[in-house]
Amino acid sequence: MGAVGLNSPRLGSFQSDIFPRGLDLNRSIILQDPGVWKAADAASFEAGMLVAQDADGFIVKCDGLPVLGVAKWNKTSLYKATKVDEPVSFPLAASTISLKKPLVSNFQLRSDPGFAGTLYTGGGTDYTLNATNGTLLHNGAGAIPVATTVYASYTHELSQADLDFQGRNFFNQLDDVSVADGRIAVITQATQLFTTQYDTAQVYTLTGVTKNLYCGGATAGLEGLFTSDPAEGEFVGHVIQVPTADDPFLGVRLGGTPVAVP
Repeated sequence: MGAVGLNSPRLGSFQSDIFPRGLDLNRSIILQDPGVWKAADAASFEAGMLVAQDADGFIVKCDGLPVLGVAKWNKTSLYKATKVDEPVSFPLAASTISLKKPLVSNFQLRSDPGFAGTLYTGGGTDYTLNATNGTLLHNGAGAIPVATTVYASYTHELSQADLDFQGRNFFNQLDDVSVADGRIAVITQATQLFTTQYDTAQVYTLTGVTKNLYCGGATAGLEGLFTSDPAEGEFVGHVIQVPTADDPFLGVRLGGTPVAVP
């Protein structure tokens, strides 16, 4: 995954996971990640998500609280993976096609790869998404041309079969934190992070206002996720590498100053 050409400025990926998810620690440069924080018993988060302290000082998925940092390990019973620019095509008007995976969230469909081109509208305008089954119904009167490749980006839950294929942690579990007495390493300083914990329904760029990253919130079901939507929450950093189909990790630099709206 993530082969890099001689003239490419991208930082190459060394991930071998079939289902890319969490943090790519091989490319991340972490300055501070103290492992002394205590996670709340009921908290659930994945590596690469933004976390905060609750009123009692325990670590929880960030939503409307000041961001403390980024979780280095998992405390969850459910993993999600990321798909970027999956090519799909409707053979006929009003036809139904299947994505590669069911149990879809944070979905977008565009005419071009790289978060570019026309953004098609769901809810029956251009297409209807069945998130549970992972199917798309073409609206014959919508803007999507038939027999033409368009590009879907989304997150999806990993099934037990997926996890059996890819593997779990050293303890053959999903939860890294509970086996460590609830202690979690929180990344509070980093020069670069590579994560799949971002809202795949947004646009990410290396210039302009969509270079800015914010902490997602519960209003849109984006708690703990990086997003380029400034309406979501606190500013947390900048995009340093845009996700692609071959390398769906978002490159992040924490801190800095938001790029101003022209």
